[in-house]
Amino acid sequence: MSPNPSAGGPISADQLRHPLRGTALRSIKKAESLIAAHDYVHAREELQKAAKDPAAAPYAHSLLGQEYVRNMQFKDAVAELEQAVRLLPSSVPDHANLGYALMMTDQLAPAEKELRRALELQPSNPRTHLVLGTLCYAFGSRDREAEEHLEFAARELPGAHLMLAKFYRKTGHAEASEREFQAYLQSVGPVDLGVARRWFEDGVQSAAVR
Repeated sequence: MSPNPSAGGPISADQLRHPLRGTALRSIKKAESLIAAHDYVHAREELQKAAKDPAAAPYAHSLLGQEYVRNMQFKDAVAELEQAVRLLPSSVPDHANLGYALMMTDQLAPAEKELRRALELQPSNPRTHLVLGTLCYAFGSRDREAEEHLEFAARELPGAHLMLAKFYRKTGHAEASEREFQAYLQSVGPVDLGVARRWFEDGVQSAAVR
């Protein structure tokens, strides 16, 4: 869901409950423009001001949460996204990003709850499947479900191939692991092979939902 209802597309129930107009709309649009220009410092300042306006607050918390996720400031992201999902309960990206941020702060049970809520709202979202598959992998006892979610995500997301490669390596399927790693390389084009291999051996893939 775009936080800006002027961006086109259907109007959600959340947007009907929290219509943006006047000063609130201008503030959110200004923040979005700053983000698009990669001026993240001033975008955050604008969003922090907007969060004090009840009309703009739901979308300000949502965008702030996304920015904190992008910068891997997961504790701050959790605080903002908890406010966002309280105010925008039908927002798939906010539930999914909150689930991701909770997972990255080792709060696995709350993370699972948010991710499953995101899938209830939009069952076909590949990024949510990627994050939930990664979470099931982290539990260490849900291999079959992890595989199902990651396979679903891999239909659209190159990063899911890399996570599948790691999953198959962990579960002792060397050929499948190498196959997924090669699928990842083919889907993303030229990459730093050394960096990809190091992540494959010991990393965690970023899967934030935008």
